[in-house]
Amino acid sequence: MVVQGLQGPVDPISNWRNMTMPKAFLTPGEVRATCAAIRGRLEVLELDAQAGQEHGLPTFGPFALHKIIWTAAAPHWTSHQYRVAVREAGEALNLHWKGELQRTDVDDTVFWGRR
Repeated sequence: MVVQGLQGPVDPISNWRNMTMPKAFLTPGEVRATCAAIRGRLEVLELDAQAGQEHGLPTFGPFALHKIIWTAAAPHWTSHQYRVAVREAGEALNLHWKGELQRTDVDDTVFWGRR
């Protein structure tokens, strides 16, 4: 959460005590809204886990992927933007290997198609 007059984001959970101060930079409503959002996300994660167990789905988690892939995908995956997460992971993989092989001059399709 960004608060005007303060530098950088403010974590409402760790700063909840500031509501009792004069001229608090967080309102009770902002903290309640943040808590509700966190609770909602946790409930969705719990439902996803239960559904996977009930339907016998594999317990593979994307966090088990290589750090290059997961670092690029995580922000989108955790917000259930799966297509964007896969796209970002693919682009991160392309950039990584092009950098490793010093072939930034080659188009992605051609880069992966050559032997």
